[in-house]
Amino acid sequence: QNIPLKRFMEWSLLNQTEQAYASDDLGYSQDSWNNPGNNTVEEWSFHDLYDSEAEGALGLGLDSEAWDCHINHYYGYWWSDLAKNGYDVYFSILGWDEDKW
Repeated sequence: QNIPLKRFMEWSLLNQTEQAYASDDLGYSQDSWNNPGNNTVEEWSFHDLYDSEAEGALGLGLDSEAWDCHINHYYGYWWSDLAKNGYDVYFSILGWDEDKW
């Protein structure tokens, strides 16, 4: 999984098109962009995003794998989703199980 470097760039380094994807489609402000974890859209897994939000994410180079891993951190997944994708093993190592998740 490649780290989506654009998401971790400061707002001022994004071009106008990228800022439009971030603000218009994903609801970021300069402040919420520069402080990851402060936009409620990050609580949703990629498949739960509205079409316009998914388009904004894709416009910023964030496909479903990049979004779920680096933006949502799989918090939008049910444990069964983690298991289906084989990620439950990694979360189990960290002390998570279905009841805790």
